[in-house]
Amino acid sequence: MKHTPFHVNHAAAQGQFGPVGEWTVPSFYAGAEAEHRATRERVTMTDFSTMCKFDFKGPDAAGFLQKLLVNNVNKLRPGKALYSAMCNEAGEFVDDVTLYMLGEGHYILIGGIPARASDSAWFQAKQAEFGYKSVYITDITSALGVLSVAGPYSRDTFRKLCDGPFTQLKFFEFCGVCIGGHDCLLSRTGVTGELGYEIIANAEDCPDIWDAVLEAGAEFGIMPCGMAASGTLRMEKGYISGREFLGHTNPYEMGLGWSVALDTDFIGREALRSVRDAGPARKLCALKMPDRGIVAPAQAEVVADGAVIGRVTSSAWLPTLDISYAMTIIPAEYAVPGTRVSVKLPEAGIVEAEVVEKNLYDPSGSRIKG
Repeated sequence: MKHTPFHVNHAAAQGQFGPVGEWTVPSFYAGAEAEHRATRERVTMTDFSTMCKFDFKGPDAAGFLQKLLVNNVNKLRPGKALYSAMCNEAGEFVDDVTLYMLGEGHYILIGGIPARASDSAWFQAKQAEFGYKSVYITDITSALGVLSVAGPYSRDTFRKLCDGPFTQLKFFEFCGVCIGGHDCLLSRTGVTGELGYEIIANAEDCPDIWDAVLEAGAEFGIMPCGMAASGTLRMEKGYISGREFLGHTNPYEMGLGWSVALDTDFIGREALRSVRDAGPARKLCALKMPDRGIVAPAQAEVVADGAVIGRVTSSAWLPTLDISYAMTIIPAEYAVPGTRVSVKLPEAGIVEAEVVEKNLYDPSGSRIKG
C-alpha cells in the first residue's frame, strides 16, 4: 500500500489506518462521529492526497480539455476552478473531476481516487484519436498533497497562517499562499458542505504544512478527520462518489445537468443532448430508512411494485440529521420525494423506506458560500 505525503502526521495523531484504493489512510482518529460533528461545528483537516492528479500544459491544453469535459472550460481564467464530468461517447461517466486553471495553457485536473490508471489511459487514447499534439500531460498524483480544512472556523484558522487576499476568494477560486514557510495553492473547494479550503502543495512540504495548520487551528478546537466522517459529510449534502456513477450513469441521472454545456464540443455531447431532451430514465435519489439503527449495505436491492428497481450505492447513519440514509439510482417515476419503496436487508429482511431529497443539510448552500 502507498503512503500519502501526510503519513507521518497521521501516525503521530494516532490515526486508525484503512485501505483506500492503492493507499492507506486513516479511517478515523478520535472517532468518526466526533470528527463529523467537529467539521459541522468547529474545524477539521482531512487528507485527500489519494485523489489522482494530472498536469496539462501546452497550446492545445484548453482545446483538449474542452473535448474531455462536459462543462465549459473556456469560461475559466487563471485562479478559477470548475467541477465537471468526463464522459464516453455514450454520455456515461468516465470520472468526475475538478479543473484548476493556473495560467494560459496550464491546468491541473484532480479526479477520483481509483481512477488514476483509467483516466491516464483515457487521456492517451483520446489525445491520439483527436490529434491534440501540443498538450503535455503528466501524472503528478504522488508529487502533490491535498489537505482539506473545513468548518465554520476554517477561515479564522487561515487568517493566522496567510495574508489578507485569500479572504476575498469566492467559491471555486484559488490563489497562491505561503503556509509553514512553503508556497502552495489555497482553493475555496471541498466536499463537506461547510465553509472550507483545500491546500494543494508539493509532497515534501506537506508534513510542515499539516503542523502549521494544526497549530493555527488549536484555539478553534481543530481535529484531524478521517475517511469515515468524510463519507457521512458528503452524504448529508447528497454529493456523489464513484459508488454512484460507476454503473453506466450519466450526469443528468446524477442531478448534474447544470454542469453540461451542450453549446461546447465534448465527447458524448449528442448522447447527452438526447438525454436532456427526453429526460433521464433513471435518477439518483436518497432513501430515509425507517430506523436510525438500520443501515442498508451497499448493493442491497431496492424494490417497488414487486420488482427490483435499483440497488443501494452508499449508506450511513448521518450524525447531524440523526437518520439512516441511503443513496440509490432508480427509475425516474419512483425518484420523487415521498414515494415509498422497500429495501431487502440481509438480517432484517424487507423494510420500507421513503424517498427524500438528496441534499438534506443546508440545501441552499449558504454555509459553503459564507
